Amino acid sequence: FAFLPLRSYGMRFLLQADWVLPSSRESVDASSAWNQWLRSCVPDLFVEAAAALLQRAGDEQEKLRASNLLLQLVPTGASEFFEPLAKACCRRLKSVRFLLTRGGEFVTPGEAVVAGSSALEEASAPFATDRLVAQIGLHPAHPSLSLPAELARHLGVRRLDASLAVELLAELSS
Repeated sequence: FAFLPLRSYGMRFLLQADWVLPSSRESVDASSAWNQWLRSCVPDLFVEAAAALLQRAGDEQEKLRASNLLLQLVPTGASEFFEPLAKACCRRLKSVRFLLTRGGEFVTPGEAVVAGSSALEEASAPFATDRLVAQIGLHPAHPSLSLPAELARHLGVRRLDASLAVELLAELSS
């Protein structure tokens, strides 16, 4: 049996597979075509697991827990052989409705907006902000969503900042 973690690769979940190991059995053989193929399967499996988790979420609290759990499991800290997984998983997650909105619905990362500048958030009531960003097809993320800025950037989540404010003003003036 060969399963991870043989040693720490910075993954946030266990990854069981028939990995090819070097004679030291301390790591995964990065030069193995079989291991590279196995690694390439992970993003699709990650998304399948995400879909199964989201399907079970019933009320808003369960949806929030599911969304936050998925955000915690994205392998952003993976190292060495598994480093490409973070980008690959983010690429696949961009098409998945898993970010919970203030309205209690799941949206794709490209449809979500998170607070950027506290001054912009304070300048308008949340209801007004929601209506404004809806003008350009965005939905405010749930305020209890745990989305680190770096991960939000990789997923393509927009921030409510000055550039988005200009975009909103341009949309309103047209």
